Amino acid sequence: MLDRQTEIIAHFIGAFNQTTEKLAARQDYDAFRAARLSEPDEGNLLNVEIQVSSDYSLEDYGPGLAFDAPPPLPTEAPWLPVAQMPERILPDLGPLPPPGYEQSPEIDPPVMTLPPNFYMLLDPPGSVVQITVQINTLVDQDVLVNRPFEMPVELLGAYGPEASAAKLTLLAEAGDALSVATPELGTSAAAHAGMLIEAMDALDPQAFGDGVDVALFRASPIQPVPEPASGEDAEAPETDPAPPLLGPGFDGSPVINGVLAESIPETLKERLEARDAEGETEDETENAGDIPGIVDVEDEAAGTVSGQNAEPVQLEFTQSLETGDNLALNQYQAAHEWLDAPVIAVAGSALSLSLISQVNVMRDMDFANSSSASFTATGALSSDPASQMVNAASFTQEANPAQFLDLDIAGGAKMVGLVHIEGDVTVDNHITQVNAISDGDLVSYEFGPYQTEITMGGNSAVNLETLIEYGMKFDVILIGGDLIEIAQIEQINVLLDDDLILSDPSMGDTAGGGALVQSHDNLLWNEASLTKIGIDAQMEMSARFQATLDKLAGLAEGESGATPSGAAFDAVKELFDDPLLAGLDALRVLWIEGDLIIRDTLTQINLIDDADLVSAGGGGPEGIGVETGDNILGNVAGLTVAGVDSTIMASDGVYSDAVIWQAGMLDEGPPGLGIGNGLENGLGHGNGNGALASEAVVFLADGMIEAQPNYDDEDFQTGPGAHGVAHGAGTSLDALHGVLA
Repeated sequence: MLDRQTEIIAHFIGAFNQTTEKLAARQDYDAFRAARLSEPDEGNLLNVEIQVSSDYSLEDYGPGLAFDAPPPLPTEAPWLPVAQMPERILPDLGPLPPPGYEQSPEIDPPVMTLPPNFYMLLDPPGSVVQITVQINTLVDQDVLVNRPFEMPVELLGAYGPEASAAKLTLLAEAGDALSVATPELGTSAAAHAGMLIEAMDALDPQAFGDGVDVALFRASPIQPVPEPASGEDAEAPETDPAPPLLGPGFDGSPVINGVLAESIPETLKERLEARDAEGETEDETENAGDIPGIVDVEDEAAGTVSGQNAEPVQLEFTQSLETGDNLALNQYQAAHEWLDAPVIAVAGSALSLSLISQVNVMRDMDFANSSSASFTATGALSSDPASQMVNAASFTQEANPAQFLDLDIAGGAKMVGLVHIEGDVTVDNHITQVNAISDGDLVSYEFGPYQTEITMGGNSAVNLETLIEYGMKFDVILIGGDLIEIAQIEQINVLLDDDLILSDPSMGDTAGGGALVQSHDNLLWNEASLTKIGIDAQMEMSARFQATLDKLAGLAEGESGATPSGAAFDAVKELFDDPLLAGLDALRVLWIEGDLIIRDTLTQINLIDDADLVSAGGGGPEGIGVETGDNILGNVAGLTVAGVDSTIMASDGVYSDAVIWQAGMLDEGPPGLGIGNGLENGLGHGNGNGALASEAVVFLADGMIEAQPNYDDEDFQTGPGAHGVAHGAGTSLDALHGVLA
């Protein structure tokens, strides 16, 4: 180590040598630069002559097409004969008056009658199909060993990569059994509706044991239109139905873990902000320039030189080991206002199904060797926050009175704008968001008397999606098939956080203090809001609308083409006589021969395996801080289906159902899961698809089992056992198998 004066002189000599070498190199560079700036000799231009010859020549080509233009219309032919013209425009004036007659006769102008109807063609609405699949798979199985890891024999079947894979598969199957799964991509709307009705009817909270918290809220959003008063003075039915009273859970108030609340807490937002703030604090600490015991010396020649302070400074150091702290977040926001009308007549049936299914499944059975003074059992620490599971859902209906086409046409004339769709009109949005993270770490580390901070995990997997769709509105929609409206949101969180924390028996003598172990503080969060703007009401099919649907069905069989015929306009014109449309002079009508399908299907799944194996020894006087939890699994969804207040008439009836289904399964200690017999007898409602279990099996097969760490025999050893391991650790895997056996 050089003293201060020698170091400054050495620095000055080095700077002088660099300056000398720079000046010597300048001479060679100047000559090179001058050569580049001189004008080069361009030389003669390249002149190339190309001659192309071919033995083939084009012949006459006749495509065999003929176009016969229609003859021009005669000049006297009217473009649109909308009314019968009077035979005589001018009145009969009789003979001319005698000469000298000064007063001209009075002539009455003819009375011109307006056409009885105006017929117009409207632009047809389109269909939209949107499919989004977002899948994140992340494997972060770290191994940090500076001494052999000794696994107790009685824990071999309960911990390790293979045991974690088996546990997570069982948890995924349990989550799928608790949830109402979305159908496979490509399932028709009619089949989807049938499966959903069957699954919703089978929901029974009493079918599960005490270990599973289940809540069910159900209502029928489409209520009948109030009956009009009887008698001659009875008024026409109301076209703007009043908001129905759907009961608890469907008035906009959130449902949190099966309990009505005033508002949704901001727990997820606060945890995410704290996570970001912690990351910024770590970055600022790494970039900090002030280090105790180090002084900076400024010199004009040598610049700034750092050296040690003559007087030693007592440094405070910490020792910590952090695993976990993973984030899996799915977020989806959508709003669409594609197609609606204040009056909808359906020749078939009308179905309106809404479902919010939220499931949280967590296994957090942590075991620490409590025989050492340096470690404390996880259940005995008041400073270790418990894990949380939150299901928050809200269903809201908002009135939006319809605005008919308000035109006042004199003379009693009527105007009809009609558009004809031969097939189906479909609005189908299918969203799938999946995050799968495997973060099972193996740490066997001997801490020394120095600053040590070990951080593993901290992974983030995020899926974001926004969707906005705008369409058209009509006054009347006539459907020859069925009306199917489906809004289904499925949210599932599955977390496996079985941590094994061991320590040397001699660690307490070396450390001189206890270690703070935090192995919980996980957050599983499901939040969904479903908002429907426009309240629908049902009423019996009127004779006028039924007759119009029958006429249009007959016309559809005998005619082809999207342009409606005059007979179709005449059939629609008769709707002006129905009480629902009384007083209107103009209508915008959409005629669909097939089905009208409006379907939103959202699936959000988070799976995290954070089962860590930790063995630590040594440590300083302040002990060792060990954190193995603090995972965040979040699903956030918002869906708004906008329209107008509608009166729906269906020949085969109207069926509506809205369900909020929330389930949670948590296990934080032995023995087993303790969920009773709710899942082991096949009482799940997953529609038989097993979407979550399928995703879990694929992920486990491709990501965990094949990519599991290959522990070296020298680093991973089987120990003779550990005293003080909590009772029940060796049977935890068997308990999981008993749930779904």
